[in-house]
Amino acid sequence: ALYISSLHAQVFGTVGNFWSYKVKDDAQTTDLFGERVLADEDGRKGGVSGTPRGLQREWPGMVASENGHPVLADIGLELRLDSMLLNRSRWQTSIRVSYGLMGVKGRGDVDGDSIYTNSSDPTLDNTSDEVEPAGFRFLIGIGTGW
Repeated sequence: ALYISSLHAQVFGTVGNFWSYKVKDDAQTTDLFGERVLADEDGRKGGVSGTPRGLQREWPGMVASENGHPVLADIGLELRLDSMLLNRSRWQTSIRVSYGLMGVKGRGDVDGDSIYTNSSDPTLDNTSDEVEPAGFRFLIGIGTGW
């Protein structure tokens, strides 16, 4: 039997991004297999700090090279159900509906259609041409905890 302990609802908003390292334009080349690599040995090994000179750290507030936005934001609603399974095992379930306020681009199959599209790079190593448009996103976690 499943005993329901509590049901919570919350409205949320998130702001952030996935900043990373960007390869400087003049520091990259491709190897025999078409993979992007830093152009020189010194650039790969790094300087005194250990950070390769061919990389530029992206900081919060910068336009992220992966998606072209300084920030990503969404708003939504989440329902959380806390229950006990067989009166001994905690069973927490959540349902989340959010609305992404801007489109997202990146690498690989961005829009989830199982088709990889990158017209500028046949090796699919650079940023994809695909964009997941702004819109609703759903998450259901059954018995997964919070």
